[in-house]
Amino acid sequence: MQLELPNIARVSSLVGAPILSMLVCIFVAAGCTTAPRVQATPSEQVSTAKPDASPSANATSTLTETPGFVDIRDSLPPGAHVAYWQGDTWHLQGLDGSDALDLMPGITGPLRPELQLSPDGNLVAFSSGPGELSTYDFRTGQLTSFPNADVSGIFSIQWAPDGNTLYYLGTPDEFPIYDGNMSLFAVTLATHSLSTMIGWRDAHFPYGIKSLRISNDGQWLAFEAPRNSEIGSEDPEYAIYLVDPACLEGQGICPRSVQLVGTGENPTWSMDGKLGWVCSENGGSALCVFDSYDPTVAPRVFLTAGDLKPGANARLLDFTWSPDGITLAVTVRSDGPSNPQQIPIERFLVSESGAAPINLSEGSDKDEWWEGWSRDGRYLAFVRAGSENTEPYGELGLRSRITTIHVYDVQTGEQFDLADSPGLRQVFDFFLSRH
Repeated sequence: MQLELPNIARVSSLVGAPILSMLVCIFVAAGCTTAPRVQATPSEQVSTAKPDASPSANATSTLTETPGFVDIRDSLPPGAHVAYWQGDTWHLQGLDGSDALDLMPGITGPLRPELQLSPDGNLVAFSSGPGELSTYDFRTGQLTSFPNADVSGIFSIQWAPDGNTLYYLGTPDEFPIYDGNMSLFAVTLATHSLSTMIGWRDAHFPYGIKSLRISNDGQWLAFEAPRNSEIGSEDPEYAIYLVDPACLEGQGICPRSVQLVGTGENPTWSMDGKLGWVCSENGGSALCVFDSYDPTVAPRVFLTAGDLKPGANARLLDFTWSPDGITLAVTVRSDGPSNPQQIPIERFLVSESGAAPINLSEGSDKDEWWEGWSRDGRYLAFVRAGSENTEPYGELGLRSRITTIHVYDVQTGEQFDLADSPGLRQVFDFFLSRH
């Protein structure tokens, strides 16, 4: 089926609990001991025309006036370091227990807890305020801002592999929080140009889009879209779509510009081009995978929640591949018979080799979820959440659970506990020292 689609999408995201509570990240590996199970591939394909005119944007650049500015990476001791957000500041801390450092010296303000490292590791992109996307250069301390007057919140920031373009989802300015309808934007860093790739008023996505992810080769953007309203629905159905960025950036109509991939949530790419998402298999939660995206080939069901938690009412929450594509880090929730919060969220590792999955949360009475891999695949960061909540914050008086950050050494099984302090925390990425 083909639909004429000039400017695709609104996004709604009913995730009132901010930051960590909604960052449940799950990661898994490719391969399973059971034979692959096949799920039919939807044939819907959407053709899209040239996007609307770009919204207003006047990029500004400010050089941080720090005498004798030094790249923070040059002062790091040997070893791995993890960056995380707490309060209004990004911190960097080594696994050796050293004191946390300010990740962006001289940069203050309402920094948002989503930060993305550029492919070359020299820049970070983040939202520095309502409707404002910024980059910070570790080499110079330069802060460059790309305001977008049409949005308030910015989410799902993604770098193009060449580091020249940033994609993100933005909540329209009339929505004060991110429980709204998102548009897809592209910013070209060299020219400071801003393009609307998917508009939030498009009728083909009446309930919005979310969970934007770019493939490692930059050929596809994946996202999910609710098929009915998340508001008042116990189990809204979601669909996974792929977008060809070249077709949406003024290239005219393309036959493969927007394609329906399957039903499910949380699309995730591996470094070697596998596309996976949380789907359904015989009424249960599962992981569907395209080993190499081909719309003529049906995806396989790689793993079910029952493979990890037999006999339990388990569901996959999220997952991610290791950099070598061999191991998957997965997060699973097993709802109790009477109390959905009775059984905590658990962390698993699943290997393509067919070895038995490893439950790394077994015996814990706390919710634990994966946050991400180090770039060399050696470490996995995870978050442990207690039952306590933070004090109300923001205009809406929102609360979030108090969490702590931990790091797991995949090679040795050793665990590193970072400094404990209450508050909102999100693991961002690992820095490996230059020394």
